[in-house]
Amino acid sequence: MGGAASKAVRKYPEAVSKARETVAKSAGTSSALNTARLAESHRTEAIEKDAADPDFLANLSKLGQVRVDHHMKAVRPVRFAWFAVVVLTRLQEATQTKRFFESRADSDLTMGQNRLYGFSLSDLLSKRKSVKTQAELQKLAEEYKIDVNKLEKLARFMTVPSVDGTTIRPAAKDGKSQDDGWAVWIEPVFKT
Repeated sequence: MGGAASKAVRKYPEAVSKARETVAKSAGTSSALNTARLAESHRTEAIEKDAADPDFLANLSKLGQVRVDHHMKAVRPVRFAWFAVVVLTRLQEATQTKRFFESRADSDLTMGQNRLYGFSLSDLLSKRKSVKTQAELQKLAEEYKIDVNKLEKLARFMTVPSVDGTTIRPAAKDGKSQDDGWAVWIEPVFKT
């Protein structure tokens, strides 16, 4: 631990390189001798400095020789597997979303008489306010596949928000300009 200045610097005597040659010769291989000479000739100050760390050398000797299992099967990189999972998940989500909209469209077609979704009912009640004749009301009811009598019963108890234009006044809240007004119940006025 600590900086390089606090570490003991190990100096190898010149006899070590001669000892290496002797070991290589006793092994009887000329390639070992060539390797030892090649390593000796490429040794730099940086290599010497790196080799002078006694703690590192002690840890290396504790680890021992590397054992390689030559019967291992090829392993695919994890990042490709992760990417494949992400792509498949997104495809499944897109498919589920598509199925949701398709089923909703199918149910709109097979919804039947006198059945509406909330947003369709809101549109119907909003358009009902502006009809002028009973014939227009009948046409609107047919467009939304609802009986006129059912629509009128429903409209007695339900409407969409409307604001009385005569009661609108400016009001500022939290620095934002807004208009306040009274909500009113608007019924269509039929021409006779």
